[in-house]
Amino acid sequence: SDIFYTTKLMTNVSYEDTLEKIDASIKACGLEYIDLYLLHSAIGGPEKRKECWRACVEAKRLGKVRSIGVSNYGVAHLQEMLDHAVELPTINQVRHCTQ
Repeated sequence: SDIFYTTKLMTNVSYEDTLEKIDASIKACGLEYIDLYLLHSAIGGPEKRKECWRACVEAKRLGKVRSIGVSNYGVAHLQEMLDHAVELPTINQVRHCTQ
């Protein structure tokens, strides 16, 4: 209860790969579940994004993760999710850089 564990899926590959990566992350951290799991980026195209997001929703349903979100998604990517997703992301983590 003293730790809020967050991790990300680095590459959008497939539904099965995403579930495998979630399981590997749980095993690596030694916890029973992940507090927040993010899709790291929108790279991969609409179908891969949909499949990976579907896996995140399933992992949440199974209790493997508590919250799911995305990282570095643009407005068009978020609109795509609004148009088809059963569950919307809890968060869109955006890296802000100033140079």
